[in-house]
Amino acid sequence: MIRLRGLSLKNFLSHRSTEIPFTDQAFVILGENASGKTSILRGVFFGVFGEDLKRAKAEELINRASNSAEVKVEFLYKGKLYTLERRIHVRRSSEAELYEDGRLVARGVKQVKAYLLENLGLDGNLFKNTVFVPQGEILDLFKGTPKERRKVLNRLLGLEEIGELHRRIKEELQKLKNTLNLVVERVKHYQESRQRLRELQLRLQEKERELERVERLRELETEKVEGIKEELRALQAEKEKLLRVETSLKNASSNVKRLAESVERLKARETELLKLEAELPRLQEEVKALEPLKEIRELLLRAGELQNRERTLQRDVEQAEEALEKKRLIPDFEEKLKIQQEKNLLSREKIKKAQQRLKEKREALAAKEAELKKLQEAEERLRKLRETLPQVTEETVLQTQNRLSEVERAIREKELQLRTLNEQVELLKKRLQTLETAESACPICGSKLTPEKKERLLEETRQELNSSLTLIEQLERELRELRQEEPALKRRLKELQRKLEEKRLLAAQIKELEVETRELSKLKEETNGLKEELLKEEKQFKKLEEENLKEVQELSALKERLQALKKEASRFSEEELQKLKEELEATKREKEELLKRAGEIRDRVAPELKKREQVEARIRELEKSARELEKIKGALSEKERIREELNRLEQELKSFKEKERELSQELKALNPVRDKLRKLQKEEEDGERRIRSLIEEASKLKGEIEELRRQIGAIREELKRLEVEKQCASKLKDAVSLLEIQERSFHPERGFLQRVRRELLPQVAQQCKELFAAFDFDFSEVEIDEDFTVSFGVPGRGTLTLEQLSGGQQIAFALALRFAMAKQFNQKMELLVLDEPTVHLDQPRRTALTELLMKLKNSIPQMVVITHDPELEVVADQTIKVRMVNGYSEVTVE
Repeated sequence: MIRLRGLSLKNFLSHRSTEIPFTDQAFVILGENASGKTSILRGVFFGVFGEDLKRAKAEELINRASNSAEVKVEFLYKGKLYTLERRIHVRRSSEAELYEDGRLVARGVKQVKAYLLENLGLDGNLFKNTVFVPQGEILDLFKGTPKERRKVLNRLLGLEEIGELHRRIKEELQKLKNTLNLVVERVKHYQESRQRLRELQLRLQEKERELERVERLRELETEKVEGIKEELRALQAEKEKLLRVETSLKNASSNVKRLAESVERLKARETELLKLEAELPRLQEEVKALEPLKEIRELLLRAGELQNRERTLQRDVEQAEEALEKKRLIPDFEEKLKIQQEKNLLSREKIKKAQQRLKEKREALAAKEAELKKLQEAEERLRKLRETLPQVTEETVLQTQNRLSEVERAIREKELQLRTLNEQVELLKKRLQTLETAESACPICGSKLTPEKKERLLEETRQELNSSLTLIEQLERELRELRQEEPALKRRLKELQRKLEEKRLLAAQIKELEVETRELSKLKEETNGLKEELLKEEKQFKKLEEENLKEVQELSALKERLQALKKEASRFSEEELQKLKEELEATKREKEELLKRAGEIRDRVAPELKKREQVEARIRELEKSARELEKIKGALSEKERIREELNRLEQELKSFKEKERELSQELKALNPVRDKLRKLQKEEEDGERRIRSLIEEASKLKGEIEELRRQIGAIREELKRLEVEKQCASKLKDAVSLLEIQERSFHPERGFLQRVRRELLPQVAQQCKELFAAFDFDFSEVEIDEDFTVSFGVPGRGTLTLEQLSGGQQIAFALALRFAMAKQFNQKMELLVLDEPTVHLDQPRRTALTELLMKLKNSIPQMVVITHDPELEVVADQTIKVRMVNGYSEVTVE
C-alpha cells in the first residue's frame, strides 16, 4: 500500500490554501468538530482515487467562495515517488495528471484511474476496507445481528458488489413475475372475449334487419306526403283567394275600429270645450287685479332693500363713533407697553445667569458620574474576580502529588511482583513437565517415585501453578487500573498547578482593585450632593422661565391690543361720520314714501291684503288663472276644426262598415275550401313528423351498428394480441425459472457469497492469528464463521468468545483483521488511517487503544489519526492542529 509524502489543498472544502508534508511517522490531526480535520482525509482520498469518501459530487467539494479547486498528493509505492494533481471546475470537466518520479505517465481522469488500477493495483474500495478505519467503526464489525455482521464482512472482503448484483437480480425477477402474472391474467379472458364476439355479431344482424324495416316505412310515408302536397298544389288558386279575402276583411275591421275610436275621442273633446267656454267670463274678471298687485310687490321689494341699507348705515355710524372713542385710548396703551418691555428685559438677564449656573453644575455632575462609573466598573470586576477565583489550595496540589507518587511506586512494585511470579510460573511449568515424564526417580529430591507420590506431586504443582496464575491475573488487573489512574492523576496535577498559579495572579488583581474601590462611597456622597444642588437650580430656572413666559405673553397681548386700536381708529374720520348720518336720514325718507304709495294701491284693489306674504299668494293664484285663461282661448280656436273633422270621420266609418259586411259574406262562401285546406295541411305535418321520427330512428340504428362493428373489430384485435401473449407467457415462465436459479446462486446467505466466505474466512483467521501474536497475545487457534462469530483457543483457559476479551484485545483483533484483509489481497500494510477512533468508546477502551497504537508505531511505517480527543496526542511523532478562522480551516504542523 502507499505511503504519503505530501498534500496540497487549494479552495478544497473549508481549506483555502493548505500544505502538509508527510514522512514515515505517526501523525495525529487534532482539532475541534467542524474545523476541517476530516476534509484533509477526504483530500487525500480524492487526490489518489478521484472520488469522495462521502460520495459527494466533485463540484460540491469546491469552496463556496471559488469556482475551482486543486488537490495535489505525493506518495511512495514500491520505492517510486508518484505525484497526482487534480483540478475541479464548476462548469468544466475535472482534470488529472499522474507523474512517476517526475515523468508524466497518465493524463485525464479516466486514464489516471485505469493506470492506478492496472499498474499499481490501487483500488478505492480496497483502501476503505483495509487501510482506512471510518469514524466510530473500529468495533462495529463485532456488533449487531448476524445479518448485519455478514453485510460488513461482505464489504471488507470486496463482495459488496455481488450482494448488490443479487439485489438487482431479485428486482428484475420480481418484475418478470409481475409481468407474467399480468399476461396469464389477460390470457384467462381469451374465451370470454370469443363469447363476447359471438354475442355482438348476433346483435349486429338484429340491428341491420331493424334498419331495413325502418327504411321501408320511411319510403311509404314519403310517398303518402307527396300525394298530399299534390292535392295542396291543386287548391293553390282557392287558397290565394281565401287569403286575400281574409286579409281584406281583417284590414276593414281594423279601420272600422280605428275610426270609431277617433269619433268617440273628438266628441269627448267637443264636450270639454263647451265646459271651458262657460268658465271664460269669470277668469277674465279675476285677472284684472293682477297688474296692480305686481306693482305693489315691486314697491314692497324696493322698500325692503332700503330697509337693509338703513340697517347697514346705522351699524356703520355706530362703528365710526366707537372707533373715534378708541382713538383717544391709544396713548395710555403705549405707556403700558413700554413698562412691560423693560420688565421683560430684566427677566431675560436673570434667565441667562441661571442658565450659566445650571451648565456649570451639570458639567461638574457629569465629571463626578464618569469617575463614579469608572469606580463602579472596578467594583464589578472585583466582584467577578472573587467569584471566578479557583477553589484550589496548595494542600490539594500536595495531596495529588503524593497520590501520583504512590501510584507510580505501586506500578513499579506490581511490575516487579509480576516478573517474579512469571519466573515462578515458568519454573512450575518446567517442573510439571518433568514430573509428567518422570517414571522411577523423583526429579526434585531424587527419591523413589511411586505412582501415588507422583500424582500427589503433580496435584500440588498444578495447585501452586493455578494459584500463581490467579495471582498474576489479579496483579495484571490491579496494574491496568493503576496505569489508567496514572495519566488521569498527571492531568489533574497539571490542571491544579495551573489553577493555583491563576489564583495567585487573580489575588494580586483583587488587591489592586480593592485600593481603587475604597474611594467609591465618598464619591457617591459627593455625586448625590451635586445632584441635589442641580435639582434646586433646575427648579429655580424652570420658575424663572415660567415667569418670563407669562411676561412675554402679556407683552404680546398688549402689542396686539394696541395694533388693533390703531387699525380701528384709522378707519373713520369726523367728516365720514357726518356723511353717514346724512345718508341714513335720506334712506329713511325714501322708504316711507314707497310704503305710502303701496298702501294707496292696496286700498284701491285689495284692501283685505295686510301682509306682503298675502300679496305674493294672491299674485300666484292670479297668474295661474291667467295661464288657464290663455289655454281656454287657444282651445276654443279649434272648435270649428274639430266639428269638420268629426263629420268627415263619421262618413268614412259608414263606408268601411259596408265594405266589412260584403267581405264577411264572401268569406262565408269560401268556408268549405278553408276546411279542406286545413285538413290537408294537418295530414302533411303529421306525415312530415313521422318521416323525421323514422329518419332519427334509422340514424340511431346506424350509429349502434357502427359501434357494434367497432367493438367487433376491437375484440378481434384483442384476440390476435392474446394469441401472441399466450406464446409470450411460455417464454416468460422459462425466463423466470432461469432468474430464480441465478437469484439462489447469488443469495448473500445461502448462495455463491456463502461459499466464498467459507473459503476465505479460514485463511483470514490463520493470518489474524499470526498477526495477533505481534500484539503479545497468545492464542492457539482463531476461528471465524460466516456470521462473523469469532472464537479463540487459549492455553489453559479453553475457548473464549470475542466479548470475553479485554477492550484492548478486542481493538487489537479489529486492527489485526484489517491487516489480514490487506495481506489476503496481496497488499503490504505500510499505512493505517483512523478517523475519530475514540468515538463511542468508553474510557478503558480509549486507554487500551492508545497503548495499542503506541505498539503499532514500531510495525507500521506510517500512521494517520484524525481526532478531537487530546488523549491521543501522545501517539504522535508530529501533531497537525486544525482550527476554523473566518470560515476557513487553518493548519499548523508541530
